[in-house]
Amino acid sequence: MTMNMSRADAERWYAARSLTDLGQLTAAWLEGELESQPGYVPGNGPDEETNELVPILAAVNRAGYLTMCSQPATSRSSATTAGPGRSERPSTGSSTPTLPRIS
Repeated sequence: MTMNMSRADAERWYAARSLTDLGQLTAAWLEGELESQPGYVPGNGPDEETNELVPILAAVNRAGYLTMCSQPATSRSSATTAGPGRSERPSTGSSTPTLPRIS
């Protein structure tokens, strides 16, 4: 198995010059338009557990909040309890100054 992304994907990621560019590329990767994302094995999209989150993750990436390593909440004891039968998971990401105006 090779750990190198395709030349086409590498060129798109290398051309990114802003957080907005990275958000657009991350959305494209989430939706399967790009085969690779830096730090991930090429040809592997989001984990199966994340599939239901893809539409909202793609939307927030396009809106200016760059998501990284997103996962759905679980009911495991390692999650933070958010009420009866619910839990939450911390989010990791970066945002542009535009995001507070559109949220």
